[in-house]
Amino acid sequence: MASPEFDADLIEVEAGTPPGEMLRRHWHPFAVADDATATPKQVRTLGEDLILFRDSNGQPGLIHPRVSRHVVRRSRPT
Repeated sequence: MASPEFDADLIEVEAGTPPGEMLRRHWHPFAVADDATATPKQVRTLGEDLILFRDSNGQPGLIHPRVSRHVVRRSRPT
C-alpha cells in the first residue's frame, strides 16, 4: 500500500491558495456564541488572525485586526 503524499495545493487554506479561496465562500463555525464577549479575543481560522467580540447591542462580531485606512491594532495579543 502506497503512503499518501503531501500536496500543498490540496490542503493549504491560507488566503490566496485554491482551497483557502474556496473555503472562504462558505460559513464555518469556529467558536460558540458564549466565546464572544465584550472583551475582544484573538482567534485564528483558515490561517488568518481575527478579532472575536460582542458589540454594545449584544451581537457577536468578527473583524480583521487592522481597521481599514488606519494601522491600528484592535486587540492585544493574548
